[in-house]
Amino acid sequence: MASRRADGPRRSVSDGPADAGPAERHLRPAIYSIWLLVPATTGRRLALLIRRLAQRCGTAPFDPHITLLGGITLPRRRAVERATALACALRSFRVRLEGAGQTEVFFRCLYLRASGDGLRRARALALRIFADGARRRRFRPHLSLVYGRLPKAVRRQLAQEIEGTVALTSIVRRIALVRTSGDHRSWRVIAVRWSEAKRGEASAASRTRPPRARALRLRS
Repeated sequence: MASRRADGPRRSVSDGPADAGPAERHLRPAIYSIWLLVPATTGRRLALLIRRLAQRCGTAPFDPHITLLGGITLPRRRAVERATALACALRSFRVRLEGAGQTEVFFRCLYLRASGDGLRRARALALRIFADGARRRRFRPHLSLVYGRLPKAVRRQLAQEIEGTVALTSIVRRIALVRTSGDHRSWRVIAVRWSEAKRGEASAASRTRPPRARALRLRS
């Protein structure tokens, strides 16, 4: 199948004027998002699919995730504190991933639909905890497979190929606070937090402290 290399977004909302200098860009507030992370086994399977699609489409791969909340403009320390509070209040829940969708939107070029009662509850909880610190946008639960701007015919063919071949049910126990300013290849995980239920299990088993914040670079 012939495909066209998809260019990255030329500018995001947080990028500001095209002629902004390094000092001006440095002064702009960072944008953060809350991601739901799937278990390691499921994550490896999805990451492999994302890498294969990236090679086929000429796009950049990324870590599999479901965005729970975006557009967070709080200072980093406060964002980490609220992400920790969200994890403490959040109970693990099941998410169903199935059915391929495609749009002309860069970050939803090709995706799997996500469903489950826990998603809506988690979203409502995140909105309450972050309150005025995040943008309120329509919630479309999904797990992206391709970021890019591909021709409609190519997107449709890919969606048809994937439709019915991927159907997963995962238990979400981790969330991540991710810096999502600028180009997606420079996005950075700031902190990973376990849900309250999972931390309780770990504490009872090993009497160790909950996982500490980590700073990890996303694959590119």
